Amino acid sequence: MKKKAISLFLASCIVGVHLLGQKVLIVSPNCSSCKALKERLANKGLLDKYVVVDVSTSEGMKFARKLGVKAVPECAVVDEKKKIVRVCSDDEWDSVLK
Repeated sequence: MKKKAISLFLASCIVGVHLLGQKVLIVSPNCSSCKALKERLANKGLLDKYVVVDVSTSEGMKFARKLGVKAVPECAVVDEKKKIVRVCSDDEWDSVLK
């Protein structure tokens, strides 16, 4: 399945945060894997390096839908050259999980 991307401007407008230079973690409060991932990143001192987008909010759900996210947790990255936000590749996900 081809991964979707949305413009950096649109993504920033949806989540209400300027995303240039940011990584995005898409989560839900009802997701045990999301909680575990956030705790793992926090324990490593890395959670503050991510903009956390909660799909239980209307903005978070809209953001996730625009990116074609089907399950959480998910990560997204900002491609500064193309000025887009896209879902992480498998390699990028692996780097988050290490």
